[in-house]
Amino acid sequence: MTRITLGHVSGVYGIKGWVRIASQTRPEERILDYRRWWIGDDQGFMSRAVAQRMQG
Repeated sequence: MTRITLGHVSGVYGIKGWVRIASQTRPEERILDYRRWWIGDDQGFMSRAVAQRMQG
């Protein structure tokens, strides 16, 4: 499976563990077309369904 970077975590907020994502898609709101994201770090990746909305 080929993975591409759609964005990165740019901040955290709230008591429910919400994160801000800096989208690298064009236009930026296209990142919302993807309902399941693979989220990863140096330890590996995991698949997550995400609740999402544009802020601003």
